[in-house]
Amino acid sequence: MFRVQLLHIEGRPRRCFTALVAAGIISLFAPIPSVGASPAPPIPGSGTVSCGVYEKISFTPNLIFVVGGPTNTVTLTAKRKFTHCTGTGSGARVRGGTSTITATLSTNDCNQLLSFTDSGLGYDSSVFPASGTIAWKVAGAPKLIPSTATFGPSVWVPGDLSNDAAGSVTGGSFVGHVASSHSVVKDPVEIAEVFVGGAAHLVGSIKKCSSKSGVRALHLDATQSTFAIG
Repeated sequence: MFRVQLLHIEGRPRRCFTALVAAGIISLFAPIPSVGASPAPPIPGSGTVSCGVYEKISFTPNLIFVVGGPTNTVTLTAKRKFTHCTGTGSGARVRGGTSTITATLSTNDCNQLLSFTDSGLGYDSSVFPASGTIAWKVAGAPKLIPSTATFGPSVWVPGDLSNDAAGSVTGGSFVGHVASSHSVVKDPVEIAEVFVGGAAHLVGSIKKCSSKSGVRALHLDATQSTFAIG
C-alpha cells in the first residue's frame, strides 16, 4: 500500500487520500499513451494508369490577333485535375491527381496559335518541351511518389479543336513509361468554309480570339479529354 503524505487536500484529512490510493481509485502511475506507428513513406509506383482530365490552360499575357505589329512571348500554365482513374499495379490504387505544366510560347498571336485549317496546325516548336509534376491521390497506403512528365510537339485537329500529345515519364512513379494526352477544347470555336483554287477548306479559331480582350484561358471538355501512362 502506498502512503502519500499531504498536508491538506481540499480541506479533507490526509488519511482519506491515503485510503483512496490504497483502494486503487487513484493511480499514481498513469499509463503513458502509446504513440502510433509512423506512416509508410511514399513509394515509386509501377504499372499503368489512365484518367479523365479537366484542364484549364492560362496565357500570360492574353493571346490576341496581331496585325502588322510586334508580338510578345507568353507563359502557358496548364493546370490539370485527373478523375475516374483505372490502372494496373500501383495504378490500380490511383483515384485521381493534379498537375501543373508550364511552357513558354514564342508569340501571343492568337491567329498563329489557336487558329487552324483542315490540315491541322502545330504548335510553334519553341513551345516544347513542356514538363510538369503529377501528384497522385491513391486509396490505401503507401502513397505514391509524384511523377514528372515531359511532352513534345502536338497538333490541333480542326472541327472540335482536339489535340493529341505524346511524351514520357522522366522521373518518380511510373518512370520510363510512355505518357499520352487527348484534349478536347470546351470553349466555343468559330469555323468557316473558304474556297481556294476551287477547293473547299475549313478555317477556324477559338471564338475569343476575335474579341477585344483576346484569350486569357482555355478549358478542356472533361467528358472527352483523357490522360494515360503505360
